[in-house]
Amino acid sequence: MSPHAAGRQGTKVALMLRMRATLGTAARRFVRYNRNMTFAHPWLLGFLGLIAIPIILHFLLRQKPKKLLFPALRLIQKRQRNNVRRMRLRHIWLMLLRILVIAFLVLAVAQPKLPAADYGLTNAEIARLAAIGVAAVGAYFGLMHLWKRRRLAHSDLAYRRSLLRGGTGVGVLVLLLLLVIWPYWRRIDAELSAPQPPAKEDAPVAAVFLFDTSASMEYRLESRTRLEQAQRVAEEFLESLPPRSRVAVGTSSDDGQVLFQADLTSARNRIKSLKTTHASLPLSTRVRTALLVQEEDRRRTLDADASTPEDQREDGFLREIYVFTDMARTAWREDDSKQLQSEMTRMPWASAYLIDVGVERPTNVAISGVKLSRQTVSEGSELVVEAALDAVGVESAARTVELYLNSERGPVKKGQSTITVDTQAGAKVAFTIPGVKGPLAQGEVRLISSDPLPGDDVRYFTAAVKPVPEILLVSESADDAAYLRLALAPTDLEQSGKARYKCRVVRPVQLESTNLDAYEAVCLINVREPSTKAWDALTKYVSAGGGLAVFLGSPRIESESYNSPAARAILPVELLAQLGFRGDVFLDLQNLAHPILKKFDELGGAGELTASNVYRHWKTLPVEGATVIASYTDGRETPALVERPFGQGRTVVLTTSVDLGGWSEIPRSWQFVVLADQMMQYLGRVGEGVYNYSAGEGAVLPLDRRKPLTEYLLRTPALEQLPGKVAADARFVTIDKTPQAGPYELEGTETKEPYITGFSVNVPVGESDFTRLIDADLEVYFGKDRYRVAKDLGTLQRIVTTGRKGEEMFPFVVAFLIAVFVGEHLAANFFYEAEQAGPATPRRQPEGA
Repeated sequence: MSPHAAGRQGTKVALMLRMRATLGTAARRFVRYNRNMTFAHPWLLGFLGLIAIPIILHFLLRQKPKKLLFPALRLIQKRQRNNVRRMRLRHIWLMLLRILVIAFLVLAVAQPKLPAADYGLTNAEIARLAAIGVAAVGAYFGLMHLWKRRRLAHSDLAYRRSLLRGGTGVGVLVLLLLLVIWPYWRRIDAELSAPQPPAKEDAPVAAVFLFDTSASMEYRLESRTRLEQAQRVAEEFLESLPPRSRVAVGTSSDDGQVLFQADLTSARNRIKSLKTTHASLPLSTRVRTALLVQEEDRRRTLDADASTPEDQREDGFLREIYVFTDMARTAWREDDSKQLQSEMTRMPWASAYLIDVGVERPTNVAISGVKLSRQTVSEGSELVVEAALDAVGVESAARTVELYLNSERGPVKKGQSTITVDTQAGAKVAFTIPGVKGPLAQGEVRLISSDPLPGDDVRYFTAAVKPVPEILLVSESADDAAYLRLALAPTDLEQSGKARYKCRVVRPVQLESTNLDAYEAVCLINVREPSTKAWDALTKYVSAGGGLAVFLGSPRIESESYNSPAARAILPVELLAQLGFRGDVFLDLQNLAHPILKKFDELGGAGELTASNVYRHWKTLPVEGATVIASYTDGRETPALVERPFGQGRTVVLTTSVDLGGWSEIPRSWQFVVLADQMMQYLGRVGEGVYNYSAGEGAVLPLDRRKPLTEYLLRTPALEQLPGKVAADARFVTIDKTPQAGPYELEGTETKEPYITGFSVNVPVGESDFTRLIDADLEVYFGKDRYRVAKDLGTLQRIVTTGRKGEEMFPFVVAFLIAVFVGEHLAANFFYEAEQAGPATPRRQPEGA
């Protein structure tokens, strides 16, 4: 054998081996695919033997050509050959169509079922199918038009038409197989890589019914809330569960364990008793809890069958989780998505169903938030309450908003405003409450309207009302403290009683005998040499929670006193020397994250303050535990503002002056007023408290160091009185659970001047956000094809049946049966069509014929 022939032989062998491997893989996949198919009446498949009837008829009763005597025998024989070939092709197609009719009829009666998957065609598959159809029709009619233009003999044209029909059919089948059926098969095969075996007809179900009980489920449509709609669907679905089924009921508002009920009646009663709550856990977290409950129950079920080998044990229940929700995206936490999807992957035997009781196009007007001018205000000052309104699905319309302030007699109306709420921009309205009195200012802002979600038509607020903070200024002369005093308490405001602070100026010798506990903060301004007793008193004061500010802006300061052991106990720096700057040097306030400087960030920066020259300063060395808040722009990052916590208090040192003694121009800036105010707020913890929370958040309330609190009673919006205790050295009292929206009041049990504080809780803003989950979101949480969504009871029952027993193929088989039957009918009608001879061009006889 020549090398060339040997090469061709080797290529043929390689191609044959590759084709055999490909066909083997396809055959194995086909067997695995069909192993997952089940039939409602498998015995009817025996009738597939009837497909032999068309074959028998084809071979026994096929039409035989007739023998005719005709003189022009050559022309008749040629036409006979063409007719025989054409009839043979038509016989084959008709036989195949009749075989398919019988096969599809038997399959339809047997009612095949396949595991749940996406059996619909994708857009790409539909496009390829349409392209094949267009190409086949275009090729057929194009060739027919070409042959007719050539004026072929009618017998030749009929013969070619038969061949064209057969070839077109074969070509279409090949293209369908390669471009549609094969990719479709591979896609379905990938989805069925690990299908669950079909459930038995009477298999019981272990189901967890998980209800979204967040405030958004109060949305009312057709006189029924979304929770009531979910309860209705759940109760009716309970009736369709197989015998011996078990049900556990859980909610998004309960972080406790989900337990299976004793029977379906107990489960029904539990469902009927459900109520919405203002505080809810993410549904993604609760679904994970439901999965773990199913896993634990499945483990106990398998362990109970101890007599069976472990690898042969079977769970006697179908494991299903039903989530009844309005599909609001805010009810789910994206951080849980990876864990939830991992749990779903780890538990392939668990099925998840989401019952969508939400509204596609909601309409709502809500008070989305309330902002207070300050959460801590001085007694007798004014409080500004600003409410923001948002609208969804409604046109611009006027809405009335009212302000109420709580009193011993109940809520008292303090203001009313009518505004236009726009769907795009929303609206804002502000109310001013003058002369507030303590210890608390609690109230609510109400929206006077009737919409489907009443829970977000009211917002509660609380402001702590405290006496005007008192600041003690210690200085050698009144001039040293003059600018700081004017910044904290301007003369006109102080005389009218409207100043934010009460300032008292004393000489250093008076410091030892002054009761420091009466002051929110103490300021040492250019004090030359505080005594040891003064430092000891200040140490005790700071340790108990007081705030100390030290301003170093004088050459008279004795560094030995400030570096003494008594002073170093609380000071954040060690004084080295007083120095002057060369050139223009300013404060560097680049880091505005510190509480003292944060206000400048809200004001757009501290540009004017940082443009004030600093000429001299005290060079210092920060001690261990100190933090540099700001430095100078001298290129050396020389500390300017340094703080240090000590005990329950804190100390702040500014290494230049706050007077006009020639050390700096800082007091000339209007932003010095802001700096001084924020320093006193920080040192005295005046604005530290937060008194407004969302439901479910823990409340942390600051305590007054001058009024010790050990035990208290907490009054809730539900008129409950819950006792509590506070540690002896605690600076805050923490309330862990705030499940209800409304005002809370905390009162100490001490009979003499009890400490009173409180806070307000509101429905989370996200409950007014109706943005719905889409398929892409659900795939992130559950994984692709690991969940199904239903909007009503009928759809739920249908998809659950599909999930348990497989996809019902009866409609598809009937559709194919109808198509094949129509094709067979058309083929049978045209099988013996009369051949009409068209106009033929007469042939010229050769001479002498």
